[in-house]
Amino acid sequence: IFARSLYALIDNNYLSKVFEIEEKEINVIDIFNKEILCFNSENFEIDKKSKLLVKSENHFPSVFYANILDIQYEKKSIERTKREDRIDIGIKVDKKIKKTMSFKLLSA
Repeated sequence: IFARSLYALIDNNYLSKVFEIEEKEINVIDIFNKEILCFNSENFEIDKKSKLLVKSENHFPSVFYANILDIQYEKKSIERTKREDRIDIGIKVDKKIKKTMSFKLLSA
């Protein structure tokens, strides 16, 4: 148990540093069902291999990864967005998320 706790603490500190230096912050439009994040794809290239780095002040770990399960545009699944698209999309993730959290995109 001690080793797992120590690993979780070190991992959380590492991800906190990554969150600080990562520049691709997402401006959230809305969140649905605690798993669908809606935002504009502005200047982001996103595919299902991309990951989100999620930060929560009221959670441990306070920073964690969320994998993208699906990307939708106008209620249809898409494989990716291009940097020039600038469209409102919804992405379904594998973790529970809330509006009080901050999100940054890590491209694959």
